Amino acid sequence: GYLHERLGRYLWMSAEGEASMQAYETAMEITPSDPPTCWRAAVVSGYSQILMLASRYEEAITYAREAIEITQHVPKSRSTEGHARNNLGVALANLGQLDEGIAELVSARQIAEEEMEDVDDVARAIVNLHSVHLNAGHLQVTEFVKRFACVADAVTAAEIAVLFADLPAPHPTLPGSPPGRT
Repeated sequence: GYLHERLGRYLWMSAEGEASMQAYETAMEITPSDPPTCWRAAVVSGYSQILMLASRYEEAITYAREAIEITQHVPKSRSTEGHARNNLGVALANLGQLDEGIAELVSARQIAEEEMEDVDDVARAIVNLHSVHLNAGHLQVTEFVKRFACVADAVTAAEIAVLFADLPAPHPTLPGSPPGRT
């Protein structure tokens, strides 16, 4: 099942949307749901991401929450929980549940930083959080593009914290931030 999830991801990145969705649906069908496993959590989280990217937000929310639930019963699946929370945050924000979406994205970012497993997850959470703020009218397109470039160049938590200072709370808690600052 997990290999079909990976295939789906690569097909999506190759602009093969229909084939990608089929690969994810196959992964969902063949990955056992009982007992809960890290593989099932990853497949369900990946499926929620593809649904979110396809603007199928309500379905993405359902599967992101399912993936989060699975991770609560499986050891060493915190990074998958963060991935699912990222998907959930974007989907919620796109359905107008901005505060809840932002809170999930902040949580996803914190998990990604705690895990330090994949810098892409940290960057994804930051970019998605800024995208939500852009869509909500808290940022102009030129400012978003500028901040996007800063994320790519950032080396320290302090350099990233500056990118959130003028945005509505909640802000991510960054390692090494001074007390009272995020």
